[in-house]
Amino acid sequence: MIGIYGGSFDPVHLGHIRVARYLLEVGGLRRILLMPAFEHPLGKSLTPFEDRWQMLKLATASHPDIELSDLERELGGVSYTIELLRTLDERFGTGTYCFITGMDNLNTFFLWKDWETVIRNWNVLFTTRGEMEPEQDTLEALSLAAGRPVADMAVIPRDFSGPGLFRVPDWPIASSVIRKMLLNGKSPSDMMDSKVLDYINDQQLYKMER
Repeated sequence: MIGIYGGSFDPVHLGHIRVARYLLEVGGLRRILLMPAFEHPLGKSLTPFEDRWQMLKLATASHPDIELSDLERELGGVSYTIELLRTLDERFGTGTYCFITGMDNLNTFFLWKDWETVIRNWNVLFTTRGEMEPEQDTLEALSLAAGRPVADMAVIPRDFSGPGLFRVPDWPIASSVIRKMLLNGKSPSDMMDSKVLDYINDQQLYKMER
C-alpha cells in the first residue's frame, strides 16, 4: 500500500522523517510520499509553499525511498482533503493508498470539510504522538461515521481499510515548538536536518510572530 503523508511541514523536522521511515520499515508501506498543504483549510498562516517545498527536498535528500509530491500546489487554492483524495483516486486507484496524518488532526477531525464522507470512503491513518491521546468520544464518532471501528495497529496490512491508529515511537518534536524557538533566537539544531536549519537562517524564516 502507498502512504500519502500530508501536513503543513512548517518546518519539516526529524520527527516527520522518522515517522516516514518507521511507516516504511516497520509499518510495511510499499511507498510513502510527503505531500505539503498549499493553503491551510482552517485559515492558519503558513510559510510560503516554495520555502516549505525546498526544506522538504533538503530534509529528504539522503532518504531516496521517501518521495515528495507537490500535488496540492498543482491543484492550487485551499487544501481540502476530500478534493485531494478524489484526485489521488484518479492517479493511484481507489483503495491503493492510505492518507496519513497526525494525532492532532484526529482530535479535530470534525472541522474537516465533509469529514464523515472522508472517513467513510477513504483509508485514513492517524499516527500517534506521545503527549497526546485520542479522545474516546472522537474515536466512537469516527467509528460510527466509518461504519467500522478505528483499528489500533502496529503494522499496516496490505488490505488495510481505514480508519486506523498507527503506533509510532515517541519523538517529542513539534513544528510549533521549533517556530517559537527560532522566533526567540534559539537554535533547534537537534530537532532538524542541518541543511534545513541553514536554509531557514539564509532565508530569514520564522523571525516574525504570526
